Amino acid sequence: MNRRRLIFSGLVGAVAGPVLVAQPTAAAAAEDEAPKEPDDIGAVFRRLPSTGELTPLESRRARWAKRQQKVFTERDLLHIDGLASPIRFRRADRLEFVVRCLMQPRGFERLQWPPTLWRDPLNFELLRVDVNCELGLRELVLGQRGFINSNGSSGVFVYVRAWSDYSFLLRPGEALAPGEYAFKYASSSQTEARELFCFGIDA
Repeated sequence: MNRRRLIFSGLVGAVAGPVLVAQPTAAAAAEDEAPKEPDDIGAVFRRLPSTGELTPLESRRARWAKRQQKVFTERDLLHIDGLASPIRFRRADRLEFVVRCLMQPRGFERLQWPPTLWRDPLNFELLRVDVNCELGLRELVLGQRGFINSNGSSGVFVYVRAWSDYSFLLRPGEALAPGEYAFKYASSSQTEARELFCFGIDA
């Protein structure tokens, strides 16, 4: 049963006194409508829970880079132009993201040999991005090799659930601290691995 906000409408016909009329709130109306979904496969959008409207994140194709940290220690990086994403959200905002993964309705991904035009929603990673003021860009650390091997940029747990016939909903499992973030698709394809969808969190 959908939530409704009851308001006084005044007099109706010959009936004396106020009459209660149920009218949908914006959030309830958004739930009643067919879910909005992106047109492009793999593009991540922020969904505004109150209206269902979709806002595209900053789409960037990062550049592969390496950096010597210490003697015999090297970092594998992705460089992103700009110190900060122009897409900003507040720390208190409720964050939901939608990604279109299928060209055809769900069930398509269960084919034995699915075509390349699809994405596994479980392969989308939400990663914290470092800011390199010296170089005037953002960095995503993929890993470190040398005397001490380590993983890359720290990730945020993401809840994934079916959203519509073609898309899935991604929701961070924790409140995001102020800083820079990017969604990255974990893929063996170097082209897909460089496609990032960025945003920033302000206090």
